Amino acid sequence: MHDENERQFAAHDQFARGIAYISSQDGAYQANLEKAMTCFQAALDLYSLERVPADWAKAQQTLGMTYRKLFLGSRQKYLNKALAALQASLEVYTREFYPREWACTQYEMALTYVSLLPTNRKVYLLKAISCLQACLDIYTYEA
Repeated sequence: MHDENERQFAAHDQFARGIAYISSQDGAYQANLEKAMTCFQAALDLYSLERVPADWAKAQQTLGMTYRKLFLGSRQKYLNKALAALQASLEVYTREFYPREWACTQYEMALTYVSLLPTNRKVYLLKAISCLQACLDIYTYEA
């Protein structure tokens, strides 16, 4: 049990460090995103989907959002990784149990699909529209 607590503490620390890199005004933005990505991946190595599903999903979602913002190296590769991480977070972030997080993930997936537009424009545009329409189930005028 003690080891599991230490693992969780280390994972939370890595996640917080990643958030700090994303929020930092110091240094090059893209370099900070790469450092944040490394931290989120380290947190995911420590988080357990079975033991702390919400933390695992948040780390997946945030990793996906970070991948989408990266422009260094292979943009297509990062966008595909962004989609994979965002889709992974939906294992936990279901519409029924985490509606706001689910809608946020749908929105982030739409932004990612729009970024992929030059390759399969019509397919990705339709996927983006579908994700945005799904958001409207949660993000309503009344809410």
